[in-house]
Amino acid sequence: MMKNKTRVMIYEPYPFNEVAGNLRTLQYILKFLNKDEFEVMVVAPFNNKFKDRINEIGVTCDIVAPPERLQRYGGQSLNDGIVGKFWSVIALIKYGHKIRRYLKSNKIDVVYCNGIRSVMTVGIVAYLCRIPFLWYVKGQLEHRFYDMLAYLTASKILFYSEINSVDCYPRVRQFFSKKVEILRTGIDLNEVKSIQTTNNSYLKKELAIVDNCVNIAYVGQLYEPKGVHYLLEAFTKASLLNNNLRLFIIGSPIIDEYADYLNTLKMIISDNSIGDKVTFTGWRDDAMNIISLMDVIVHPSLAEGFSRSVLESMALGKAVIATGVGGERETIVNDKNGYLVKPKRADLICNHILKLSSDLPLMKKIGNEARKTIISMHNIADKVVRLGVIFQELKEIR
Repeated sequence: MMKNKTRVMIYEPYPFNEVAGNLRTLQYILKFLNKDEFEVMVVAPFNNKFKDRINEIGVTCDIVAPPERLQRYGGQSLNDGIVGKFWSVIALIKYGHKIRRYLKSNKIDVVYCNGIRSVMTVGIVAYLCRIPFLWYVKGQLEHRFYDMLAYLTASKILFYSEINSVDCYPRVRQFFSKKVEILRTGIDLNEVKSIQTTNNSYLKKELAIVDNCVNIAYVGQLYEPKGVHYLLEAFTKASLLNNNLRLFIIGSPIIDEYADYLNTLKMIISDNSIGDKVTFTGWRDDAMNIISLMDVIVHPSLAEGFSRSVLESMALGKAVIATGVGGERETIVNDKNGYLVKPKRADLICNHILKLSSDLPLMKKIGNEARKTIISMHNIADKVVRLGVIFQELKEIR
C-alpha cells in the first residue's frame, strides 16, 4: 500500500517579486524536500511574480487574500494605536476563518511559519485547529507579547544558530528547550560550483569591473537596518588612502516604504564625491555571478538572522567583513575565515578594507578558509533532509 504523503502548508507573508534571503530559502526547501514523502502547498496573501516562480518549480501556490488592513507592511501594523490594533484584531479573526477553511479543505498535516507575522496570521489558527506548526525564527525577536505567544503555541521552534536562540529571552528559551532546535541555514553547493565554472566576463564589461582594482561589494536589500550608510562612510575614508578601491552596491529597497533610503545613500555618495567609485547595480538575479568577480564583501547589518549573501560570498571564496550579529557569529572566526566588527563601526570596516586591499595573499587565504567553512557547515541539502524529519515527527504528534 502506498504511504500517504505528509501535507505541508508553507505560509509566506512577504512574497516579494525579487527573490531575497527568505524566498531563496523557500526555493531550496521546495527543491530538496523529498517529493515522494511530502506534498507542499505554498500560501501567499497576494498575487505577483512570486506565484509564477513557485508554480514553475511544480509546486502549488494559492492566494488566500486577507482584509486590506492586514496587507500593510508589518511595522505599520505594530505601530498602530489602540483603536488601530482593535481593527487589526477584527481583521485577523476574519482572515483566520479563511485560513481555517483552507487548512481543513486541503487536509494539512503540518504548517511551516516563516517569521512572527506567519505565526500571528496562520500559526495561531493551526494551533486552534490542533494542527502542529513549526516556527522558524529567522530574524531578531523584538515584540515580547507576540514572541511569547509564538513560544507558547508553536509545536516546534527552529533557530539558525545557538547564539541567535539566546539573544532574546534566554530564560524563556531554556524553559521551552524541549521544543527548540538549531537548524543552520545553507546554500546549494552545486549552484556555487556551477557559478565558479561559468564565464562571467560579460558582467565585467557591463558593470565596468576592472581587474587591477580591489572590488568591494554589498549584496542585499536596501533599507536602514542593513547599515549600508556605515559601509559608505567606511569606503569614503578607505578610498582617501587607497585610490584603487571600487564599491558595488547590489540590491534594491524592494518595497516602496524603503525607497527614501536609496536616495539617502545616493546623497551620501554625492556629498563625499565618490560617485566615480561607486556603482549601484539594482536588484540582480545573477548576484552570485557578480559576487564571484568581487574581492571583498561587506555586510554591515545592524540586526540579522543569518545573511544569505554572507554564506554565498564565503562559499565563493571571498573575504567577508560582517557585523557581529546573527548566525554569522558562529560561522565567521576572526582573522581565520573572515572578519566580524561591531555594528555601526565604520572605522573598523575601513581598517579591514585597507588591511585586505594591501595584502592580496591574506585576502586569498581568508577566502579559501571561508569556502571550506561553508562546505563543511552549510550544505542546504542536508538541512532540508532534517527539516523533512521534523515535519514527519510533527505529523505523528497529531
